[in-house]
Amino acid sequence: MIALHSDPRPNALPLTRRATLLGYVSESGAPDTPSPREVARRWRAAEAVVLPGLLKDGVAAHAADIQAAFELMRAVLASDEPETLFDRGEIQARLLPRFETLAAYRDAADCQEIVKVEFDAMEGDQIIGENLWCKLSWLSLLEHEQSLRFRFSFGMEGFEDVAADWQRQQLAADLCEAIFPESAAVSQHEGLGALMAGALGVERVAYVERIVYFNAPDGGAQFHQDVERGHAGVVYAQMSGATFWLTMPKTVLIEQIGDFLGQPGNEAAMLASMGAAGVETFRRRWSDPVGFKSWFEEEDHAVLDKLLNRTPEFIRMLVERGFASILHPGDVLLLPQASIEHCNWHTVFCLGDVAGEALSFAVRGVEG
Repeated sequence: MIALHSDPRPNALPLTRRATLLGYVSESGAPDTPSPREVARRWRAAEAVVLPGLLKDGVAAHAADIQAAFELMRAVLASDEPETLFDRGEIQARLLPRFETLAAYRDAADCQEIVKVEFDAMEGDQIIGENLWCKLSWLSLLEHEQSLRFRFSFGMEGFEDVAADWQRQQLAADLCEAIFPESAAVSQHEGLGALMAGALGVERVAYVERIVYFNAPDGGAQFHQDVERGHAGVVYAQMSGATFWLTMPKTVLIEQIGDFLGQPGNEAAMLASMGAAGVETFRRRWSDPVGFKSWFEEEDHAVLDKLLNRTPEFIRMLVERGFASILHPGDVLLLPQASIEHCNWHTVFCLGDVAGEALSFAVRGVEG
């Protein structure tokens, strides 16, 4: 059972993100492991699925790799030229001769980007995959918040249909595994693969468009979805540290917003986090159900952000209604993303005072 308290309690951890304290989280007991049939049912319903301890053996087997990844993260924080860290002995030995480093560059228009390192995939003297890359980014712009992500993909970011190029998509996944070999705890786990194949109704699955996260204290990600053409959803695996999650289908999240707005006792909480003008804007938007659904999907609107991510009473209501999960090393979270209308929305917080590593891989059926 997970509870969110308004004041400090023994064994309760502060729930903070981007300098906003939302309460104190306590946890008792562990979630049950769902059956394969239940996993498939939840997946089809766009409900998140927690698989507690599924990767414990993999985490133990890759303990040295996980520690090396933590040291790499710390080195990135301390370096003016983090791209040179891929030239380290062990990483370089895993990259060569299959992956050849080409260049490193920075996008001045992306204020969260640290550096993007470009590679070619080789087979002997032949290039078999061009313009693969690893992009290092901050998760926020706050100076004190040091959450990082390493994203692996290829081609022109934001313009290329990555799902249409199976070979380069798989090579980018292999690049991730060369730099972060603990990725094999997910990609080589037969039980997880069978569960995902059953949920997707395919013979086999592949894990692509990979991201390695380091969620640091006061960090995480605000409410969002991860819908992308050609991908069925996301497999998230906690390798170290702990994270707190709120997850639910999009339709359910909108229902929860309506419930919160309809309770007169929540007006003061909304005014405190959103201000009078923000509350008025929100209620005007809510009065048009069709328009609200469209507005809901827009990026960077501060009013919705303040309700979803910065209103303690709203977060507490979601926790009390059973939408919260806490992940520890070895735990897996499945996040279905079938379409914009039928997807799982989620938000994540770092728990504790140490950054933790996590793997976030898109999942799709294997072609051919």
